[in-house]
Amino acid sequence: MHDAAEKMQDNMHEAAERMHVMIKSTKENMSDAAERVQVILKTAKDNVQESMHDAADKAERISKRAIELARSGWYLLSHFELPEWLRDNDFLSHHHRPPMPSFRSCFKSIFKIHTETGNIWTHLIGFLAFICVTIYMFLRPITTANPFPKDWQEKLVFGAFFAGAILCLGFSWIFHTVYCHSVTVSKVFSR
Repeated sequence: MHDAAEKMQDNMHEAAERMHVMIKSTKENMSDAAERVQVILKTAKDNVQESMHDAADKAERISKRAIELARSGWYLLSHFELPEWLRDNDFLSHHHRPPMPSFRSCFKSIFKIHTETGNIWTHLIGFLAFICVTIYMFLRPITTANPFPKDWQEKLVFGAFFAGAILCLGFSWIFHTVYCHSVTVSKVFSR
């Protein structure tokens, strides 16, 4: 019986050692799992913070772009808000175009209402009308039923008049359109 008790005691001792090894292994596994969980949580937290930071950056870029787009549709200025080189008529106190950075924006501005709208459109329409009348006059045959103009000399005289009108109105509507581009352009077209 002594052997059986010793054997039992050895088995219990082995079982205790195995239990101790298992507990130690479980503690290590738990420690590893806890570290992995901490790494995962830290990574998730970093990813969330980075995503939130990226989202905030994107939102800021979008809002800045929206503001730029809203401002890119230019707005009218009063006479006193204009730069000195654009102040040509003290009696027109409001609705002036701002200085425009490109010829494209100047030409797009003819479709909006401002202080130059009347000048631009009346001169542009006159320019196009004189081109049409000139083409009609030169292409129209001289017949007894249509004696005017009666010969090439009259066509030449009227052609010179129409050419002068076309040049005058053409340069005028272009001047009124691009005057707000820059100091240099306004000086070139003012000559």
